[in-house]
This record gives sequence, C-alpha cells and structure tokens, in this order.
Amino acid sequence: MFDHEKLDVYQASIHFITWLEPLLGKLPKSMAVRDQLDRASNSIPLNLAEGNGKFTKPDRCRFFENSRDSALECAAALDVLRAKGICQENEVCLERSNSNGWFRSGRINQDQF
Repeated sequence: MFDHEKLDVYQASIHFITWLEPLLGKLPKSMAVRDQLDRASNSIPLNLAEGNGKFTKPDRCRFFENSRDSALECAAALDVLRAKGICQENEVCLERSNSNGWFRSGRINQDQF
C-alpha cells in the first residue's frame, strides 16, 4: 500500500469518484459541466497522491491546495447540475457534504505538513 492510500481524505476522494461515475454516465458528453466535473473529480486524488510524495512542506501544500480547489470546483459543478434540474437536491447535497467535509474538517490543513 502506498502512503497516500492511507490518507482518509484520499479514500474519501475515491469514494466520491465512485459515487459520481453513474451520474456522469447519464449526462451528455457534450455538456460542458460534465467534462469539468469529470476532470476536477479526477484531479482530487491525483493531486493528493502526488503531494503526499513531496518532501518539502511548500511542495506538499501546493498539491494539497490544488486538490482542495478541485473539490470546491466539484461542489460548484454539482450546484450547476442541481440548478439545471439535472440532479435532485437531496442527492447532491448529501454527497457534497460527505465529499467536501474532509477539507472543511481540517483533514487537509497546511499546518500539518
């Protein structure tokens, strides 16, 4: 097992992608928010893994911040889908709180690195 796989936040990001995949499958590939959401969601664990492999605090934090930014981008994309009536509010709100809660809860905190 790689070190990044031991991170709760990494496991939560993989869970989010697993939850998101069926939703993305229902959306037309031509829809801009679909592509944005797909790229941003993939960016979360990729940046976590890459950042966890860095040795200096500034390098680690830069990748972790990129991962956090991608999570916020996913939250906004889900808001767009909800506003367009493509997703139900209760489904999106529940997953948003689960998937982005790890960043707000301090699991990704610059002071830890």
